[in-house]
Amino acid sequence: MGVGSTVTPEDVTAELEAAARLEQRRQQVLERYGGEQSLAELGGPARGPTRSGADAGWTLCEQLPGALRRRVWTLIGLEGPMLNSLDGQVDFWGAVWMGCQVAEGVLGELLSAPAREVSDALLDATAGSGPPRQVLEDWLAGQPPTLAALQVVQRAFREAHANRRAEIEAVMGPEGAAFLAGGGPEASLEQIRGLRTRAESPSREMSRVEYVDLLKWMVGARTLELWDRQGPRPNPPRADVALMHHHLRLRRLRAPGAA
Repeated sequence: MGVGSTVTPEDVTAELEAAARLEQRRQQVLERYGGEQSLAELGGPARGPTRSGADAGWTLCEQLPGALRRRVWTLIGLEGPMLNSLDGQVDFWGAVWMGCQVAEGVLGELLSAPAREVSDALLDATAGSGPPRQVLEDWLAGQPPTLAALQVVQRAFREAHANRRAEIEAVMGPEGAAFLAGGGPEASLEQIRGLRTRAESPSREMSRVEYVDLLKWMVGARTLELWDRQGPRPNPPRADVALMHHHLRLRRLRAPGAA
């Protein structure tokens, strides 16, 4: 099956439209739990002394822009009262939706620069694929990141690695290139996309189990706070889980001066 053969520009448009349509509901969830500023402070720098370990999320997220770090902190602040609630009827929609948005933003940030450096190789990998080629072209041209588009990008890296391995290794590093060449990243992103699709229904409620599942695919931990403080469990996680964690760790390996 060709690169991103099940992803079309219409899928990307649908995700962008859903994000706009559900923004008010997202804001309502934030306000219900004290507001974005309060949640970001609750989950952010004030907790710094409790973190440890090179693979802890706190350490890995230091390489992200401030706006993305703040989104991670906000979700940590939100999940705490949800997970600790004695009310068995808590709706985890907000945590699932914002978790998908965090994954989308972080993956878009981490893949954007290397993808543009090897854009010719990625476009060659999607030659003749029709809709996925258009999705990739739109993303490279600056379209906001979506999970659908990122699925195409990851598959394009995998296909390009088969024929232009040296170029992919030059921008992703040998370990990063090997990671993208396997099926694990696509499998975990497909799971995250599936949860996001379920959350797109205007009145859909999400369960604690669905949120914990999301965290498995995103960071390989039972809670985002635990990942932020300790990293995934087990560590290292399998290649087909903890997608965001893997990409953050591999980005750190590529950083100038990394061991």
